[in-house]
Amino acid sequence: MTPAGTTPTGRGVSLAMRPSFLITLALAVVSTVACADDAATTTTPATAVVRGTVTAGPTCPVVQEGVDCSDRPVQGAVIELLDLQGVVVATATSDADGAYRLTGPAGTYTLEPQPVEGLMGTAASVEVNLAPGSNEVIDLTYDTGIR
Repeated sequence: MTPAGTTPTGRGVSLAMRPSFLITLALAVVSTVACADDAATTTTPATAVVRGTVTAGPTCPVVQEGVDCSDRPVQGAVIELLDLQGVVVATATSDADGAYRLTGPAGTYTLEPQPVEGLMGTAASVEVNLAPGSNEVIDLTYDTGIR
């Protein structure tokens, strides 16, 4: 009969005290911890980008040859990205060039421009379906009221 804690060879060396067993045990513990860390990691949904330019027009009551009547950029327009329940997921404000950029999780949304002081009405809402990693360009136009 082999005493507890000894090997069958009777050398009196516990299996737990052999270097090869300790290395194997240490690797097993490290692997278990690494796997547990991987399992605990939450997956972040893939994001997508909506960007574009906000303009206002017309800028001239009558279009005349040689006169630039291009739509002008709108600074300070607030653009909201709403989910299907109407919850705001992201908000952006257009810069001096009228540029805006929103980032959010992939999904179906409504791009909702907010009223801008000094402009008639609001740019039209746009439904957008954002695929993971997509980069959608949606330009928005406000009405100046000039006729």
